Amino acid sequence: MPRASAARTGGVAVACDASTKAGVELLIGTARELAGPIDAYCANAGVARAGLVDVAENAWEVSWQVNVMAHVRASRALIPQWVAQGHGMFVSTVSAAGLLTIPGAAPYAVTKHGAYAYAYAEWLFMTYADAGVRVHAVCPQGVRTQMLSDSGPAGKELMQESAIEADDVAAALLAAIEAEQFLVLPTARSGPCMRVARLTLIAG
Repeated sequence: MPRASAARTGGVAVACDASTKAGVELLIGTARELAGPIDAYCANAGVARAGLVDVAENAWEVSWQVNVMAHVRASRALIPQWVAQGHGMFVSTVSAAGLLTIPGAAPYAVTKHGAYAYAYAEWLFMTYADAGVRVHAVCPQGVRTQMLSDSGPAGKELMQESAIEADDVAAALLAAIEAEQFLVLPTARSGPCMRVARLTLIAG
């Protein structure tokens, strides 16, 4: 699928493990070899591990490495170049779960709130905006991708109702880039996931 998608758009698919330092370095290094300096980076890798308080340690570790450290490692490789040249763009695909929460998926909700999600993107924005580095945090609810298909009955019950297409997310991001807007909220209406989160906050 990635190779077919890349071929349709004239791109190149690079197989790498986003949960490792070597994998992120391979992706960025290959892009630089093929196209030269990178001016924009979309940090889109993510995993959704379900589970409650008894979820396995490995689920937490994988979630942390992909949902947090992959984005830290990418910015570490790119920010110095961008600061030196006076411009660059880091797009972090977060999730509405990074702003509120999602029932039944502790590793996903926590790491989406963490460095990969809103917190790290916001820190990058605050720290490097004056150096010409632009940051956008994309926070959709359900998107009709393989991740939603693999989310099981509970995930579909929470997100299917308000799920949007990947093209809708891209259009919202483009509009935010043109408007120089940090936070990108592509989902026009709240699904059950967001309503549950809001009720939790109100009850608390």
